[in-house]
Amino acid sequence: MSRIRANQITNQSADGAPTVQNGLVISGVTTSTSFSGDGSALTGITQTTINNNADNRLITGSGTANTLEGESNLTFDGNNLAMSGTGVFTITRNSRTLTLEGNYGNEGHPAIKTSSGHDLRIFTNGNNEKLRILSTGGVGVGTDNPEVNGGTGGGGLHLHGPATDNVRIKFTTPTKSNPGSTIGYYGLNRFGIDTYDGIEMRDVTRSYATIFKIDQNGYMTTNQPYGHLRFNVHNDTGSFVTQTSVHTSDVQNGMSHNGSGRLTVPVAGKYMLMLACNLYDSSSMQFRLMKNGSDIAGSYWQQSDGDTYWRSGMRSMIIPLSANDYIESKIIGKQDSQVWNHLTVYLLG
Repeated sequence: MSRIRANQITNQSADGAPTVQNGLVISGVTTSTSFSGDGSALTGITQTTINNNADNRLITGSGTANTLEGESNLTFDGNNLAMSGTGVFTITRNSRTLTLEGNYGNEGHPAIKTSSGHDLRIFTNGNNEKLRILSTGGVGVGTDNPEVNGGTGGGGLHLHGPATDNVRIKFTTPTKSNPGSTIGYYGLNRFGIDTYDGIEMRDVTRSYATIFKIDQNGYMTTNQPYGHLRFNVHNDTGSFVTQTSVHTSDVQNGMSHNGSGRLTVPVAGKYMLMLACNLYDSSSMQFRLMKNGSDIAGSYWQQSDGDTYWRSGMRSMIIPLSANDYIESKIIGKQDSQVWNHLTVYLLG
């Protein structure tokens, strides 16, 4: 058995690594600080194969183990993995792939893609799943079984909280004071909204006009459909007369007035109706409210027969109305000054 002992071996010019013409057999562990060449002639390596093929693949493992592949060169510097060229990087295992693409689609934005029919899952704190994006588009936070879009798993967001029922979405901006606004469960299965200085809704089609608002005290402050009419006086006709001679009117936020004592509501909801009159007659003095030309049951007011004095009366009620229902009023008796003759319709909600 021959043996060579030396602390340094160089080529014959003593300026580099030696050239081994007939190969080198090493039975122990070999340590190298660098490796160069394309590796195309390496054979017999079952754990790691580097192929300088057309798409520059880097394959680690053996058989059906994990595959990392990219359409361009890969560079490892100890802490980072860099990719040049088209920047497509795919991780494959058991026919399931995750692709990172730096320039996807016509817009050229980065993308993360899973293979067809598979979800995307994100874990924190070890093996604890915290976020799942279904292949159908639904998103679950705090749950690995998001139920969205009626349970079909389509587009939507499902937040799952702890047993205390405290799970919320929070909204903050640098210009707003804490605690900001939140929406979600507040314990005991109560769903609610935390707001700061109230809440409002706006309509994009109306240049972001506020269409509904609640102030910090809980009051609805603007934009409720509202109509108020005052009527001119007239003498008693001895029978019911629909009030049409409007003295002044005030209609807001979608309520309409046809100019002849009719208020039409724009949306369905519960409305407050109020009719007030000051009447004089020696016979029966009456007034009542009508919806769509028919009397509203329970809206009648009447003074006793033979009362020859001025009498003020008021009737108010809350009823549901449909969009485009209209309200009118009619009376028997001589009417007093316009300040006494009112019809008001207001949306409560």
